[in-house]
Amino acid sequence: MKKLILVLAACTMAFLTGCTDPNYQIDDRHPVNQEVRLFENGIDFPVGSTIPIHLSDIIKIDESENPLLRMDANGYYSLHFGSSEPITRSVSVPSVRLSSIAADTDLLTTYEFPSGEVGTYNPAFSETLTLDSEYPFSWETDIPSEVVSISEVTVESTVDLFLSSPEGAYTIKQGSTIVFPATMTLTTADTRISITDGHTVTLLQDVHIDYGSNTSFRLTLTHIDTEGYFQPGTGKVSINENVRVTGAVTISGADFNRIPSAFGIYAKVNVSGAEVKELVGRFNVTASTNTVTYTLEGVPESLRNNDIILTDPSLSVTIYNGSPFKFTVNSNITADIDGINSYTMDITDFVLAPGKSNVFSLPKEDAKYLTQQVPLRFVMGATSAISDSSTPVRVSSDDVYTYSVEYAFDAPLAFDSGTDIHYTTTIEDVKVDLGNSFKDSNVAFAFDLINTLPFNLDVDCSVVDSDGKPLDGVMINSPATIPAGSISSPSTTAINLDMSFTNAFGGFIPRIMMFFHGTVPAEYSGVVWHKDQYVKIENASIHTGPISSK
Repeated sequence: MKKLILVLAACTMAFLTGCTDPNYQIDDRHPVNQEVRLFENGIDFPVGSTIPIHLSDIIKIDESENPLLRMDANGYYSLHFGSSEPITRSVSVPSVRLSSIAADTDLLTTYEFPSGEVGTYNPAFSETLTLDSEYPFSWETDIPSEVVSISEVTVESTVDLFLSSPEGAYTIKQGSTIVFPATMTLTTADTRISITDGHTVTLLQDVHIDYGSNTSFRLTLTHIDTEGYFQPGTGKVSINENVRVTGAVTISGADFNRIPSAFGIYAKVNVSGAEVKELVGRFNVTASTNTVTYTLEGVPESLRNNDIILTDPSLSVTIYNGSPFKFTVNSNITADIDGINSYTMDITDFVLAPGKSNVFSLPKEDAKYLTQQVPLRFVMGATSAISDSSTPVRVSSDDVYTYSVEYAFDAPLAFDSGTDIHYTTTIEDVKVDLGNSFKDSNVAFAFDLINTLPFNLDVDCSVVDSDGKPLDGVMINSPATIPAGSISSPSTTAINLDMSFTNAFGGFIPRIMMFFHGTVPAEYSGVVWHKDQYVKIENASIHTGPISSK
């Protein structure tokens, strides 16, 4: 009979435990009263009370590294799942290389000697020529397709300026200048020259160019303002400018064995090719991740496949954009309920600020929409990020930046009114054999149920065979309705379960099937489940009807 008491007590608890074995015993302070008092209409067993059964006894927290169900330091429960580690990808700045240049000029200047001097040797002859001429400077280089435009480049490229004359020697005078395009910034270590404004080269001394040779000046190109030189649609930067030479040149008859009829001064510029160190431009680069599936392990069956309205769910996607580019991201989140039905929310045109973590928080109502039935799995769709090519950024060529995606769902274990839970379970291995004594009889199990859990619960139960079919000859008068309560204001419900038997009853109870219907009343909407909430049975007793002598 004691085992039957415990089985029926389990009827009020199975929704919370989700277990198949009634483990809870009547405590030592309330032992079963062994005195049996005889009455005309049967036998009465005053039983006593159970100890409080707390949620912490029933809800066990998984000890894994990332459990679905969690309890905070204050004893409140919550649901959590998310990516165990960020999904990381790389964002690369394309490598940009400037091609080399060999720019030859026509004559900077020509001079025709007086006819009386031609063909003679006259050391006393001297002449000063004025230089003021320009020659074209052209440079074209290919640019990677990801580069929409370039306005500046930082390089370290060698520039060699050669001055020569095949007809004879000459001296270019101190103060003479070679003016490169203003878009270029040059430096030099040559002490014969100085550079002002980054592009005007001035001789600090007279420089003599010997007959049949040339004199060179080495410079370093460090910067080019390429604004206006990028040709949209061509993938090329084309610079077409002029180099201007001004100053004075002296010639002496002592440098000529035979004075020619004419004399010319030539210039040549060689620029070595170079990798761009840094550039300012507009870029069309992309980043993406593949679809990721997160399967929810350890979901209580009582929460599965039911209408759940979580009070305060939070579903967020954190995307770290380590690059200097502003990205626009599109993706989606799908809650796969059962492999057939699903809910999907889109992440549309979410803008990622550069160089920081960007958090996309799904609006609470959308998060409720996704979790109105606790899914089997969540699917984070592939993310597609495209840079904003309308805004120039400064980057280092060939740099690699981090792009990563992670997501997290958090919700206090609290439900809004409207939550509707249906749950069926079977208490196996009851195996109570009453023999023939209880045929055509009945048993009443009466007790007070004290409830501090924040939901109403309707409980129905029936005795079933191994196939789950109701057993002939035995009935339990249910359902029982148990109102919600709280720790500070418990609800107390008088429960009276009658089990009646007919002659068709074989005397053996193999298992009991339980049917639960849980709802959250408005006044308990949003109450978070806590480890100290409990149920407790008090004043339990069993009363039998007339015992058959058969």
